[in-house]
Formats: sequence, structure tokens, C-alpha cells
Amino acid sequence: MDRKASKRMCIAGLILVIAVGVAVLLTSSYRHQDVRETPAAQPISQSPPPRGPNESVTSAPLAPDLPVNPNAELAETIRLFEDEHIDEIVGLAEFERRLVEYRKSGRTLWGSEKWMKDASHYQSLDTVTLAKECFSRPIFRFEMAIFDNPARAFARLRIMHNGFAELFERDDLCDGVLAVYEELSLELDTQSSLEEIGRASGTLGSLVSIYHFPPFREQMRGREKEFLATMLRVLRRYRQYAKDFDPAKLGAEVPFYRAPCLVAQTALAFAKQVAPRTYAQIEPDIAEVRLSEKQNMGEVASYLDLVITRLDRIAAE
Repeated sequence: MDRKASKRMCIAGLILVIAVGVAVLLTSSYRHQDVRETPAAQPISQSPPPRGPNESVTSAPLAPDLPVNPNAELAETIRLFEDEHIDEIVGLAEFERRLVEYRKSGRTLWGSEKWMKDASHYQSLDTVTLAKECFSRPIFRFEMAIFDNPARAFARLRIMHNGFAELFERDDLCDGVLAVYEELSLELDTQSSLEEIGRASGTLGSLVSIYHFPPFREQMRGREKEFLATMLRVLRRYRQYAKDFDPAKLGAEVPFYRAPCLVAQTALAFAKQVAPRTYAQIEPDIAEVRLSEKQNMGEVASYLDLVITRLDRIAAE
């Protein structure tokens, strides 16, 4: 082999070594970054084994060092309740104008051409009946999940849904929402199907968004203790279901998870409004709770036990 060929081979070998070294360094850097910044790098617990038909969920111990925070939105919800005004959304007027044009063109949302009634039907209903009919479909829940700010979802419901258009104009909207909380929570029953549980629980969790609606906020002023009492009844039904349901019969190990936490956080926000001093005493115990990633229903029941016990003190004042 001549000297030039030997030199070329040496250079190629050196380049290969450098490339491998860079790749190793980059891989190491990404691995460290994953471990530091992303929960996906943490060990994921396996799902609990299926239980027999006669076994119920038992309360699991609460540990402060687990990764899932059931109170993740609590501070934001409290701020929402304490703010006097909701900031205006840039571009909302144009968004609403385009929606009006969309509807005038004959187009619909949610396949509503197959089931939505004329405006006169909804106008003929009392507010409680109207609210129950509007929330009988999961449309509110889906709309609130689409937009970061609920104002755009409220606009779509008001412009595209004859029922919500009427409901949002009622001066006793609060009574309708309270009735919906009660109605949906009654479906948290062991005789309900998985579809019924999912629909009811999902909508219950999404109802926290209604507190962004300015007319509703005005109506609920002075009725915080009434709302707290309603939230407590809903939470008790969640807790009872979590303890009693049969996963084999239902066809699912985890019928709900985040929704009862959202209802609990709404109740806690009301509790702070009703009795701020007592809330300051109960808040540390609740704030430190963490749940495991495996979504154990026993942990959910234990969390609800804690929240309900603490809130009962405030409701009794």
C-alpha cells in the first residue's frame, strides 16, 4: 500500500472515531435530559391485577412522594374564583362573526341537524329541565376540551346550539347548573354502564369551565355555601362508586380518574370563599397528596376521603 492510500485510511479512521464519540456524547446528553425533565423516563407501575366480582376497592395509603398531583389545577381555580373580572379575549368578536356566517350558510356542528330542536322548544322549558337537556349530550365537555380559553367554547355553544343559546340567557342559570351536578352524579351508580359513567363523570369534571362564564359568575355570588354543599354530595357519590364498583362487570379497572379531582378542586375553591381561615388550616394536608401513575382507584377513594372529611368541617360552620 502506498503512502497516500495509507494516509487516506488514517484520516477516514479518525473521522469515524470522532463521529462515534460525538454520537455517544449526544446520546448521553439526551438521556440525562430525559431523566431530569420528562416523567416518561421514570419507571411506570404496572396495572393492578383484575379483582374478583365480590372484591371492592380498599383505601390505599396516600404518599407525598408519588408523581401525580390531584390538585394540579387548584391554585388556578382559586384565582378564577377570586378574580373580579374575566379578561377579554383578543379576536373573540371576529371569531363570533365567522361562526354566525358559518351557521347562516346552513352548516352545523356535532351532527346537530339530526337531533337539535327549534329554538321555540328550548324557550318553552323551565331552566332546570333546559339545563338537563343541554347537558344530556357530552357537547359541553368536548367544547371545553378544544379551546385553551373557554370563551371561544361558550361562543360556539351559544351560536351553534339552540338550547345553550337559551340557557346562557337565563337569569337562574345557576339553578340549572346545580341541578345538572345532582343529575349527573346520580349516574355514578354500580348499575350504570361504562359509557354512562364516562359521559357523566367527564361532564362533571368539565363543569369547572362554567365558572369562566361572566353571567354565571355574577349569579353565583352569595351562593358559595350552597354550591359547596352540592359539590360535597357529588364527591360522596364518586367516593362510594370508587369503593363499590366491580371492574369485571363494568369492563374497566379505571372508570374515571381526573374528573373527581377537578370536582374536588372546585369544592376546595368554594371552601376558601366560604371560610378562608378554616381553609388555610386544611389546605396543607390536601396539598401534599400525590397519586401513583398506575391510576389506582383505592388511591382516588382515599384522596376523596381526605377532601370530604376536611370540607365537612367548613360546611358545618
